[in-house]
Amino acid sequence: FVSKLSKKELDELLEIREMMEIYAAEKIINSLTSQDITKIEQIVEEAAKAIEQSAYEIFMEKDKNLHFMIIRKVGNSELYQLYKNIDIRTRIVRTYHLVPREELDNRYIREAQFEHESILEAIKGRNLDKLKQAIHKHITNIRMRCMGEI
Repeated sequence: FVSKLSKKELDELLEIREMMEIYAAEKIINSLTSQDITKIEQIVEEAAKAIEQSAYEIFMEKDKNLHFMIIRKVGNSELYQLYKNIDIRTRIVRTYHLVPREELDNRYIREAQFEHESILEAIKGRNLDKLKQAIHKHITNIRMRCMGEI
């Protein structure tokens, strides 16, 4: 059983998520290996393919993999558990709003993919300022996409 989130609760959880992801970005930007970056690149590419194939459940799984990989690379198990809890509480609302229904096109899911690509480019360039901006924009847009659903 998952209780419905209020707009205030969703807003607060996304605020915390943004803080966690920016913290993670600061901690890992210079320590990511080329294998880590390749893995992130693969996740983003697989998400793009999922969109092309209208496999939105796969896209959502890749979305989750991307964000969890960034958090997991910090190496802080408590941070990971807190992030996991926030993700569980917000994912149903986010999934409902992102996954196209018959009357909608896939605009929101394509926007999320573009935001993931911006995160990837900042990581590849090891540009912390751009990475923080990309994370902020992504979370802000998640907030805007979801607020009409609750």
